[in-house]
Amino acid sequence: MGNQAGSPRKKKAEHGGNFEGGGSEDACSSKLVRGMFDLHLIGHHGLPSQPSRICYVPMLGLLVVATGYQQLKVYGEDGLEVYLPLREDKGDGTSSFSAGATPTFLDYTNSGKLVLVMSDSAVQVIDLANLQEGKDVVVAALPSSWTTSRITALETIRHHKDTPFFYVALDDGSVQVVQESTCHFASYAIYPDDVGLAPSADSCFVSAMASSPADPNHLLLAYEGSDVVYVWDLVKQRVAFQTSHILNQTQPASTVQSLAWHASGKRFAVGFASGSVAVCRSDKHQLAVYPTLVSSTTSSPTSSTGGIQRLHWLTTHASSPGALVCSVGSHVVVWFPPRDAQKGPKEALTELSSSSCFPWQTCVLPSHNHANVMDMAVASTVVPASGSSAAPFTAIVLAGNPLDGIKPSVAMHVLPCLVAHAHTPNELWQWIVPPSPTTSTTSTASSFPVSTTTHQLQASDVVAMQVLDLHTADAGAFRDELFAAQPILLEESNDMDDHTRVENPPLHDERSTTAMAAAWVPPLTGGSVTVSHPPPLPSTMLPAADCKRLLSITSMDDNDDNDIINGEDSSIYLHRHTKRTTWVVTAHADSRVKIWESHPPVDGASRGQMGLLHVLRVKPVLQDPISYVWFGPSRRLLVVGTSTGEVGFFTFDSDSGFSFVFSLHVHSGAITLLAVPKSDYPDDGQLDVAVADAFGVVCIVHVASQTYKLVIFDLALDTDDDEETGGPVESLVMDRSLLFVGRGDGHVQVYDVATAALVLTCRGATTGDGNGDHVTKMLLMDQGGRERGPVEVLSAVQMASQPKCRAGDERGDGGKDDEAAAAADVVVVDTVTQALVDDLLGKFPSPPPTTNSHKHVTVCVEAGPLGIFLVDDVTDRAVLRGFVPDDPNAQLQQAAGIVPGSTLVRVNGVDVRRLNKADVVAVVSSLSGVAKTVSYAPDHTSTDAHARPYIVCAVGRSIKVFAVPTDRWSHESQPKPDNSVVQVDVEADVGLRAPVVSMAISAIPVEGRMEQALVVVDQSGVVYVLALPTLHFIWSAPCPSDFSAGYAFDHAHVHVNASGSVLLGTPFGDLAEYSILAPSMWAEVNVLQWTTVKTALVSARRASVEDESKENIDRVVEKKGSSRFFKQLFAPKEVDLNTVFVVPSVEEDQRKQLMGDRRQVKDPTKTEDGQAKVSGTMDALQQASQNLHLRGDKLSGLEEKTERLKNRADEFYATMKAFNDKEAKKKWYQL
Repeated sequence: MGNQAGSPRKKKAEHGGNFEGGGSEDACSSKLVRGMFDLHLIGHHGLPSQPSRICYVPMLGLLVVATGYQQLKVYGEDGLEVYLPLREDKGDGTSSFSAGATPTFLDYTNSGKLVLVMSDSAVQVIDLANLQEGKDVVVAALPSSWTTSRITALETIRHHKDTPFFYVALDDGSVQVVQESTCHFASYAIYPDDVGLAPSADSCFVSAMASSPADPNHLLLAYEGSDVVYVWDLVKQRVAFQTSHILNQTQPASTVQSLAWHASGKRFAVGFASGSVAVCRSDKHQLAVYPTLVSSTTSSPTSSTGGIQRLHWLTTHASSPGALVCSVGSHVVVWFPPRDAQKGPKEALTELSSSSCFPWQTCVLPSHNHANVMDMAVASTVVPASGSSAAPFTAIVLAGNPLDGIKPSVAMHVLPCLVAHAHTPNELWQWIVPPSPTTSTTSTASSFPVSTTTHQLQASDVVAMQVLDLHTADAGAFRDELFAAQPILLEESNDMDDHTRVENPPLHDERSTTAMAAAWVPPLTGGSVTVSHPPPLPSTMLPAADCKRLLSITSMDDNDDNDIINGEDSSIYLHRHTKRTTWVVTAHADSRVKIWESHPPVDGASRGQMGLLHVLRVKPVLQDPISYVWFGPSRRLLVVGTSTGEVGFFTFDSDSGFSFVFSLHVHSGAITLLAVPKSDYPDDGQLDVAVADAFGVVCIVHVASQTYKLVIFDLALDTDDDEETGGPVESLVMDRSLLFVGRGDGHVQVYDVATAALVLTCRGATTGDGNGDHVTKMLLMDQGGRERGPVEVLSAVQMASQPKCRAGDERGDGGKDDEAAAAADVVVVDTVTQALVDDLLGKFPSPPPTTNSHKHVTVCVEAGPLGIFLVDDVTDRAVLRGFVPDDPNAQLQQAAGIVPGSTLVRVNGVDVRRLNKADVVAVVSSLSGVAKTVSYAPDHTSTDAHARPYIVCAVGRSIKVFAVPTDRWSHESQPKPDNSVVQVDVEADVGLRAPVVSMAISAIPVEGRMEQALVVVDQSGVVYVLALPTLHFIWSAPCPSDFSAGYAFDHAHVHVNASGSVLLGTPFGDLAEYSILAPSMWAEVNVLQWTTVKTALVSARRASVEDESKENIDRVVEKKGSSRFFKQLFAPKEVDLNTVFVVPSVEEDQRKQLMGDRRQVKDPTKTEDGQAKVSGTMDALQQASQNLHLRGDKLSGLEEKTERLKNRADEFYATMKAFNDKEAKKKWYQL
């Protein structure tokens, strides 16, 4: 999309890529340049779509979730969450991995790296430590083109250091050995005929593998369609042990789905697709089979459970019997030995592998959302030699079923087991499970699942979202109040949707549950999140002469009226030079409203975090689903719209939190739009809220009187009669007493808020051509390009629940010094007047005032009438129209500076803003016989400096800027609407690729000043930066497709905030945050932020804790058992797999690639027989070289074995000599 050849903007459009217009014809004075911008991810909140595999990395204390499109989500301590996109694009715009591939396997190695296998057989090795160093986290990879086979199983060597290999099983039956650091294949491989299986036409591939935790030389193998398990000896390259056909005697053969070793390396457990479980002791060839264990445990058919999906043998050391943990259907099943004083750990293990009936007890934990378990990991956070009891075991479950309408989610289930004196001879495991109601040994326990903080974002569908751009001038007092009033998050995480509730929840002992919760050791202890407050604004951005003045404005409780700094209003100056912060308000399908605080990252190696501040459940008073939400922090007001046209109002108090005020059923359709004027204009308590529904009906709600009036009530149906109806209502903006409505015909209508009357319709030569261009978005700005009215400023004066009033200003003198103002800092409220007002208000209590009372004008009048005239058409409040001539009270009010257009807000100190005009007249008439004080709020809209707003209007694929001709009427008298269509002059316009979905005005620091820019996102997913007010193109870039549905830009929520960030909410519920600023701009931008975070996935503190824990375990184990010396004496030496798995030299491969093929050019005269001879000779030489290399390895191994045998013989001789000497010295009575 470009301009025509003859367009004067062609050159500028060429620089804009997909950009059409070029802004106004005036020269652009903006200092913004293309190099300042770069679209990149700075934070992700929630679980990405299509999660399928999870992995807990114990040496890092991190939880990793693998999702679709080659994505990883990492969770750690203190709410740490980091999103890692792993797909790498080629230079031609394509990717080396399949677009539709999903994760099939995810596991960790002994060095803390991750191995990810996709469904297209692509393999990636990920090192999370590289992220904080600014390096690529993918250290090695195999593209999907490396093989035509499918990977059926993955096994890493997790328990032995210095073994950088992992096993990959293919559907051709082979098991390949891959080097971890390079993804190069070793010459070692295992084929079906090696284990005695004949390759057949049917599937003959490995279905499960498990590497021994005690001896890396042993590898368990199980094949598809077979119930036989093989123990493969890697050094001898043969089967060391194999089970017989386990299930032949009871039922047909079933595929092995999961294998789990005991820590001793002598026993292993087998889980079958049929639900059967077998336990085998390989050194003594013992085997016990329990065929109906799962069906009897879960009381559900095997076909519905899917058999044993994940099997873990949970132990603390080799002598502990531990417990078996597996996932079966929608349950987590735990088998543990019964507590018997007559039997020890050794007897419990012996019974498990030799008994005819299952000897252990069973505990069943339902999944947190009662959906099938997709994947499970077990975390153990045992503290060695600790005397206090702790609950160190956690089952981390990924459960969900999109086909049943249950989104996959992750939760941590605390296993009901307390461990004391871990890794000592006195180690004690105590399982806290309720007694079974029958004679069965199976019990159903409550696991009180715990979710991550951002799980609250996806606990229910996000139906509405608001992004707040706040400027804070204090230490976050309101934030602390919101968080202090927050309910317990654990209860919120356990509160499920109605369709996932259980009618009869399992019984459990409350005291036991409380004890487990107190003793639980959270497994997510890795990483770090450091929240910091940037230093004060530098002198280049804040003039030194104004620092003291600005400090006084932001810190004192009662500021002066009409402060001027650098020639501009203090509120505007305060808006520019205070710290920024971003809040996100989300409304959910479960009738909850949640308020979040977003923290931007401090550098490129960190990721932004989002913390939950408050949760409000509105369903007790609003029964219908939420469709829209708006929150004003400075007003402490929350407005919620429902799908049936009801609007509810809530106010916040630091003591009681949010409280319901009132609700109005103003529409019949769902509330889709809501407009509220900026909190600064005017601050007299006369708050009006414009509301629009899905049918295009617009009304204005007057909060003080709890009434509303219709503005637009012509239903905008899908007809061809748009010229009469104006088309549907697409956008609303309110500015003081004016309401701007964007219509479907491309016109902007202006209404008077007080009378709800149409004043004029703005139409320009290019604002609407009648071809269906809707006004989708509107913004108000001033002549300099700044946003019309500053955003919410959270200062100390606005944080006070009861703002103080200065008596000097109330009387209109305004010249009292600070001592006099502090002495008269109390508003006297008359009890008789208060009783009259309360009687008129009825059951609704009067909310705390949210205005700056020092801006009011107060005057004392004598007994009798006030001597004023009120505006007739305004019925929701008392607006002054004029004064009675020669009336003494009228003269007193005129002398005090009260002018027509002011609103009567107080009588004898009592707030009357919630009363309508008739009620105010009734109160004043009741008090006509006595003297009284009255307070007026002046009409701020009569100021010429604020009387001419500029509208930034998105019409179809264009953005236009024009000034509203507000001088067509005078605010000093009642407006006289003429319903005329005004031809406005479009001062700047520009064309985009697609219609606009979101836009915002952003202030960007450049060379000590704030440059205004318009950030726009269109429906094609392209982000634009335009200079204001000229709309000159600066930069554009497409949004990444990581969070798109396929290749389309399809997001449920798209928002742009004033800090230059783009927030994208997907239908799955997760939220991605992108920054448009290049890393070179971060230093200047971070100074403007109230808080920033520095994140690290691998912390030095975590590494030191892991090393200390391992040292304690080794120290304790060395003290256990006097016979350990003899066991170590005759135990085989641990195999070094680096000598078994031979990987071709990387240097040799690189040398060949660098030098190329240096062979001579073939002579065409040579015969094919000569070539065959040369080829045969080369093959013979290669085979001889391999045999020689293998012989050298065998000789080297024999030499090592001989040396080891000699050393052991010497040790045995010394031991026996010491023993004989000791026996010889014994006396006759010692024999």
